[in-house]
Amino acid sequence: MSQFDLTQVFGIYKDPPEKTYVDRSGLDGRFDGLLATGRHLVIHGPSKQGKTALRARALPDEKCVIVQSRQRPATVEQVYSEILQQIGVQRTVSREVSKSGELSMEGGGSAGLSIPLIGKATADMKGSGKASLGTTTTTEPMGNTTSSLPYVADEIKKSGRRVVIEDFHYIDEPAKKALAFDLKAFFEYGVPIILVGAWEEQHVLIAYNGDLSGRVEEINVAWTDEELFQVLRLGQAALNIQFSGEIIKQMILDASGNVGLLQRLAERICREAGVNKTEIGDSLGIRDIQLLDAARSYICSEEAVRYRNFGWSVTEGFKTSREKTKATYMRIIQVCVEASEADLLAGLHQDQIIERVGALDANITGKNVKQALQWIDRLQSEKNIYPVIATFNLTTRRLSLADRELLFYRKYGGPNWPWEDSDE
Repeated sequence: MSQFDLTQVFGIYKDPPEKTYVDRSGLDGRFDGLLATGRHLVIHGPSKQGKTALRARALPDEKCVIVQSRQRPATVEQVYSEILQQIGVQRTVSREVSKSGELSMEGGGSAGLSIPLIGKATADMKGSGKASLGTTTTTEPMGNTTSSLPYVADEIKKSGRRVVIEDFHYIDEPAKKALAFDLKAFFEYGVPIILVGAWEEQHVLIAYNGDLSGRVEEINVAWTDEELFQVLRLGQAALNIQFSGEIIKQMILDASGNVGLLQRLAERICREAGVNKTEIGDSLGIRDIQLLDAARSYICSEEAVRYRNFGWSVTEGFKTSREKTKATYMRIIQVCVEASEADLLAGLHQDQIIERVGALDANITGKNVKQALQWIDRLQSEKNIYPVIATFNLTTRRLSLADRELLFYRKYGGPNWPWEDSDE
């Protein structure tokens, strides 16, 4: 019997465990087919659902230009500048020729000069003796204007790489809209782009630009309970273990469709049971429910700081936020945390949030809530909450739970929230 390390079977790693990879309904083949259509591709769903793993299996990083949107590009031009910089495209800013004095060197040579905030300058020296000419060329990454879109598209095509914009939900709203309109032009230039984001809704890009209809394909990476069970079944076979039916049932319920959380639970239960590699001999039965309780406590302790930041730091608002704005953020987070599981999985509409916030604090108006929701993604980013826990889509006006582990944490983590103190 082949023997595998636990890290090859369960857990979350940069390279997902191969022994429990599930090709859901032929999704790998479908992804390959969609890549060949020439259409833009949107991969969306909550965090830790395997979006990046799905893309990387068909399209490795070395074949991509990956823009990490967590840095929140303020403009679409900055997105394109990042793409061109990764490709290695630069433009000449200035070229100077100077006459030098006597040199102690002979022949020719080239020296690389680093100029802060500008780029790279190269000085080419020719000749020797008492006088020579030096040519200094200063370059910088090629930026973008609307008129240079054909140029950007051409450079991407020449690179032979596929552009992937990760964490699209972090990009500022004006840049999202501008990019959605530019995507039509990229389609016509034959440059398909992949966008990855943590939202549940379908057709988000088309909501920004109806002309993208028929030019965009979508993959929602949602997991069914049967697919989660298949992950456990593969893992049990690889490790020669058998979870009890009750432990399996509870793990799948706890996961709420989140394969990342299921992987963490399974790995932790195995470690609590002393299973670090494939068992030799008879299959090992894992039936003690206390092992699951210990795994729950361990994971909650790991996540406590992040969810505390979500509950406490976000309610502090930005540095320039007034007390009314801070109170608004606190009530929005309260509505999110106290909503039913069904509401959170479906997403809370702006009108629902306004109504519930108003019931908690009559001094907070609908206008206050609308303004705060527009900035809630950026606020989480500034508070270093990553991945984002709740994301608001201005087009659909819906607050979605991007991190389903919140459901797990509020159930088993025994959290304390700021409004529990303020309401005393």
